[in-house]
Amino acid sequence: MKNLDTYIEDLLFKHQCVIIPEFGAFVSNRKAAELAADKSFSPPQKELTFNARLTYNDGLLAKHISEVERSSYEEAQGYIKSIVTTWKQELSLGKEVRLANIGKFTKGTDNNIIFTSLSKENYLTDSFGMSSVATKEINKNETGVEIANPIYNDQNNKPGLVENPSVTPEEAAAGKPKPKMPIPIKYAAVAIVGLSAIGFAIYSFLNNQENPTVVEVQADPAKVEELVNEEVAKATYVPDIQLAATSIQVSKDPALVKKRNEEKKRAEKEAALAAKEAEKEAALAAKEAEKKAALAAKEAEKAAKQNTASTSTSNTGSSNSGRSGTKASGNFFLIAGAFSSESNAHNRIKQLKKEGYNNATMVGQNEKGYYLVAYKSFGSRSQAESYMPEIKSKGLSTWIYPPAK
Repeated sequence: MKNLDTYIEDLLFKHQCVIIPEFGAFVSNRKAAELAADKSFSPPQKELTFNARLTYNDGLLAKHISEVERSSYEEAQGYIKSIVTTWKQELSLGKEVRLANIGKFTKGTDNNIIFTSLSKENYLTDSFGMSSVATKEINKNETGVEIANPIYNDQNNKPGLVENPSVTPEEAAAGKPKPKMPIPIKYAAVAIVGLSAIGFAIYSFLNNQENPTVVEVQADPAKVEELVNEEVAKATYVPDIQLAATSIQVSKDPALVKKRNEEKKRAEKEAALAAKEAEKEAALAAKEAEKKAALAAKEAEKAAKQNTASTSTSNTGSSNSGRSGTKASGNFFLIAGAFSSESNAHNRIKQLKKEGYNNATMVGQNEKGYYLVAYKSFGSRSQAESYMPEIKSKGLSTWIYPPAK
C-alpha cells in the first residue's frame, strides 16, 4: 500500500473533515482571496487545521483505501491502525511525524499533539488552476499618460517597430539581433495584466460577500462539530453489493406431468367418494334420530297412560282400604307384600287376583309408610293362623297383620 498521507491528501480535496481513527482529524475551512502587501492576489483556498479530539472511526479513510487498493475493509483498518501506532511511538520518543504535502506533528510540553501545516497545495477545488497573481506599478506623467521607454529599431535607432524592446540603442549598434515587435503590444500586455488584476479583485470581493466570515476551529468548537458531523454523515461507509440476476429455465417432464394428473384425478375421486359416504352417514344418523325420537314419544305416551291408570287404581284401592278397615274392626290380614310405591301395591293386587286370590286387598300404610297388600282378611287371629299353611304350601311367604302384641 501507499503512504497513509497520500490517501489523506486525496480525501482533503473531496471532504472538509478527514478522521484518522484513534489519532485525530484534519478539518479544513474556506479562506477567502487575499491581497498581500506586495500587491499580489492569492486565490481562495482551504485552511488546514487539526483536531485531536475527533478520533472515532467514521469509515471514510478505510473505505477509500479499500477502494483504491482493491482490498477488504478489514485490511484497510488494520493498515491504518499499524501506522497510527507507529506515529504515537515516534511522538512519545520526542520525534516529529511528517506527512508529505500536508504538515508535521510534534509533541507539546503538556503531551498534546501540535500540528504545523506545511502544505503548499490548495485543496479547494473551486480554485483549481488558480495561482497567485503579481501586479506591476505603472509610472504616469503629470497628464496621467503612461510614459514608455523609447523603443528603437535596428536600422536608424528611431522609434518604431523593434525586434526586442529590452535592447538598448548601444546594443542595437553592436549588431545584436532583435526580433521585430509592434509598439502597441506592450501597452496591450500592460492592459491585460491590469484588467486581470481588476477582475480578480472583483471576484475576491464578491466571494467575500458570499462568505463574509471564516470559521476557526479554536474559536467556535460547536461549529466545527456541526461541520464534522455533516462530513461524517456523507462519508458513512455502506458497502454497495450488487447481485447478478440469475435466470432459471424449468422444463416439464411429460411422464411426471402425466403421473401428477393421474394422482390429481385419483384424489378427486377419493374426495367425491368420501363426500358420498359422509352424506350416507348423515342420512342414516338422521333416520336413527327420528326413530329414537319416535320411540321416546311412544315411551312418554305409555308412561303417561300408566300414570293415569295408577292414579285411578290408587283412588280405588284407597276406597277399598277404607272399606276393609271399617268392615270389621280388629280384622287380621295375611300380608302378601309391603311396597313403598302405591302403584306397585295396586299392581300386586291385580296379580294376586289373577292367581285366584279374589279377596286380595290393600290394607293401608303401616307405621313405616309402606303400603301393605293382603291375600285375605280374617275376623280373628286364629282364623288367619289356620289359613297361613295353605299359602305357605304354595311356596309363598306371608305374615299376620297386625302383629301380636
